[in-house]
Formats: sequence, C-alpha cells, structure tokens
Amino acid sequence: MTRRQQALALLQQARDILAERLVERLLENGDELLNDARGESFCGEIEATFEQIGSRLGHVQQMLGQLPPDEPPAVPPPPAFPDRSASSPFHDADPKPNDLRGTGSYRGQESAPLAMSFSQLSAAGSGMSERLQADPPEPAVLFAPHDLNFSRFVERVEQGRVSEAADLLTELLELPSSRGTECTMRFVERWKADRRAAEQVDRLRSELAVGAHNSVLYLLWECFGLQGIESLQALQTLRARASRHPGI
Repeated sequence: MTRRQQALALLQQARDILAERLVERLLENGDELLNDARGESFCGEIEATFEQIGSRLGHVQQMLGQLPPDEPPAVPPPPAFPDRSASSPFHDADPKPNDLRGTGSYRGQESAPLAMSFSQLSAAGSGMSERLQADPPEPAVLFAPHDLNFSRFVERVEQGRVSEAADLLTELLELPSSRGTECTMRFVERWKADRRAAEQVDRLRSELAVGAHNSVLYLLWECFGLQGIESLQALQTLRARASRHPGI
C-alpha cells in the first residue's frame, strides 16, 4: 500500500466516523433541530451541530479531494533486439542467395515490418480521432470569481440559460454536476410558479452576510432542496467563499 493509499484509508475512516456521529446527533436531537429550523427555538441546535461535527466532516471531505496523485508507474525498458554481430548465434555467416545484405535494398527490406506497425498505429489513431470528432466531450464552463455569486445565477435563469446556471451553481456550492442540475431545476420550477423565488436567493445572500447560519440552511432547502450533510457542506463552502469574495 502506497503512502497516499494509507492516507486515503485514514481519511475515509475519519469520514465514516464523523458521518455516523452526525446521524446519531440528528436522530437524538431531531425535535430541537426542527424547532430551530422553524424559528420556534433559539437554542442554536443546527449551528451547534454544524460547528461540532458538520464542519469537521466538510474538512475531511475537502482533504479527500486534495490528496496528491499517485506516482506514475515506472515505464519498463524497451525490449532488447538480438545482437547481429559476428559473435551472435543469430548471425548468418553464409548469406543465402536471396539475402539482400550489402545491397541498397537491405534497409527497406529490414524496415518493412516496422513501417507496417507505424501504418497500423496511424490508422488506429485516425479512427479514434474520427470517433472523438463525432462525439466531442462537452467543454467545462469556467467562471471568474466575480461571476460566482447568486445574482449571476438568477440572471442566467431569467435569461433562459438554465444549463449555464446549473454549471454556475455546481461550482458555487461545489456540488456534483448531477446534483447541481437537480438543485437548479428545483429553483427554476419554483421561479416559474412564483417570480418572488428570486427574492429568497437575495435573502440567502443577506443572511449569509450577517452570519445567520440557521436561516441560510433553511433557504438552501427552500431554494435548492439541499438538506442534511449537503446543506452543511454548502454552508461551509459559502462561508469560505464569502471570506475571500464578499458580496457572494
């Protein structure tokens, strides 16, 4: 087992322990957590759970994604060709009549198998190129830091650029691509039913700015359907981004 694999195993074990602790905490204090989410209690159960367990779990998840790659495997040396010197058992001391050594055709005769190999490789490469051109991968959408905010997300939804909005939300909240699309479609459906859904996103930004984390968690559920560990990790990501780029 390599050093990276050992580190990966430790982080995975830590993640599993923290996830189990989080599940137990949520089940034991379910009523207090729901009352906190409804605003019926000011005990701060959601924030306490996040600070004690959720934030640590998020840190472990980030470290899992930041481990350096494994060292590339050693490339085996090329195979040795037989020695054609006079002392080699492969040396033909008595050339046959059709032996072309010493003539101008020797190089071409000897290189024919090699030339055929290159031709086959070239044909294979051409076929692969044609397949890639027929079905090219979708280019990744990269956003400048000043574009990674909820205002830009809402603008793209209002302009009908839903796919780009999903890419932006995926990067903004550091979600898996499929999950970012699901969250975007949830918001789009709510926005089509009631244009005031955009106001909730503005409220999310305001609550994040003043550190009202319970309200942020509630709005992440209302706007995008995030809950549990997902919402805690999204909150941690937003807090980190807001510290680097205020006005998120």
